[in-house]
Amino acid sequence: MAACGVIWCIGGLDTSGGAGLLRDGITAASLGMPVAQAVTLISVQTHHSAISVQSTALSDFEKQLSALEAQVPLAVKIGALASSAQCRALTSLLHRIINQYPDLPVIWDPVLTASTGQTLGTISREDIDALLDVVTILTPNLPELGRLAEPLTSQEQQARGLLRGRMQAVLVKGGHRRQAEATDTLYTAGYTWQFASAMQPVQLRGTGCLLASAIAVLTAAGFAPEDAVCQAKARLNQCFHTAFPVAQKPEKIQVAPCLHHVLSQRDMPRVDRDRTLCVQAEFARLDRPDMGLYPVVDSLDWLEQVLQSGVRVAQLRIKTITDALPDIIHQAVALGRKYHSQVFINDHWQLALAAGAYGVHLGQDDLQDADLTLIARSGLRLGISTHGYAELGRVLALRPSYIALGHIFATKTKHMPSAPQGPERLAAYAELCGDIPTVAIGGISIARAPQVWATGVDGLAVVTAITEAADPARAIHALQEVTDHVR
Repeated sequence: MAACGVIWCIGGLDTSGGAGLLRDGITAASLGMPVAQAVTLISVQTHHSAISVQSTALSDFEKQLSALEAQVPLAVKIGALASSAQCRALTSLLHRIINQYPDLPVIWDPVLTASTGQTLGTISREDIDALLDVVTILTPNLPELGRLAEPLTSQEQQARGLLRGRMQAVLVKGGHRRQAEATDTLYTAGYTWQFASAMQPVQLRGTGCLLASAIAVLTAAGFAPEDAVCQAKARLNQCFHTAFPVAQKPEKIQVAPCLHHVLSQRDMPRVDRDRTLCVQAEFARLDRPDMGLYPVVDSLDWLEQVLQSGVRVAQLRIKTITDALPDIIHQAVALGRKYHSQVFINDHWQLALAAGAYGVHLGQDDLQDADLTLIARSGLRLGISTHGYAELGRVLALRPSYIALGHIFATKTKHMPSAPQGPERLAAYAELCGDIPTVAIGGISIARAPQVWATGVDGLAVVTAITEAADPARAIHALQEVTDHVR
């Protein structure tokens, strides 16, 4: 994929300006991405009534598609299509482009009717299936899902039945339901994610276009589908907070302004993954939220060595379970008390609880089985690993003792399914966490430490920068010089 390019947006032109290609362009531009567009139809409408739909002639549409090829696509966002002929022409183009750019994200928001209720076009089943073969993320509402998927018994069966070929994710939008929360459900090969936000008392035009075009921009920027959807949903929530009225009758019809780059916790959806994380108590706060250097080690010898250096926090990470593990954890707890340091035990929360540990650190998968309410009520501090917007949204509502943000750079200590986040994203995540302490982790060397520390995190978690150093004591001192520096 080229370093520069545009988002291709193919869809309808809404003359009211509230939805369609205009909304795509405003959204992409707000997120710093230019667009190139092809018009499938012109929907003549006001913000509350439809007047007519005029399809673009096939020959003119094909000329527009040909013009698109002059600019490298970083992602493709598809909206309304007026006919099977248009669908075939677009599918043919996408096959050619995907041969050049095999990882090209293709997002289809299958707009079958206008928000005012008008049917926008008809496409044959055969042509729908051909287009689905090149799509990577599909964003239907529930009625659209029913028209696109096999007539199975459940929403999940229908959505998962579409996860084939290039399709990485199906986002079923729930805003049309009359419920207290608008919950969008994302189905991927690995997980089912729910992104819920309070239902707003106003009707915002173009929400589907905004959501899908934001997902296109964010996947072009390298975000995983769940992280792109989480951030896009947050952007949509942001628009509800700042939208302005455009029609007096009927009342409460609004349109979204340009997006803001900075997200707040108020914008973030409530995120669930496979199971709701419910906690009936608050997690204990850190005694020293200014964590600074945070060594992660795999033995008692290493733990004592780093604690002797005066670090304020450390973690014992032992993955192999043996009969000696309970005693090892008891000794680790004793070392933490001896050196007046906040020692966290990785994974083994039951043993940590039995040993009276200061804290426990859990990964995302560990949250499924851990008794979070018991951990909170016991006073055991909790640190949680995150790897992007979706996992961060999942744990923000828990308000753990700290949040680990990673992996920042490529790391050789463990296989990571996600891509490195980098310092720029790290800074955004740290700001989003607000007053919850944050720890950066993953590939942090002595040379990289100043850049990472400058993002505003409260701690630098390191492994090999110490354990593989020729002189561990000198490495610890060098890293402490970075984290003790006043920003």
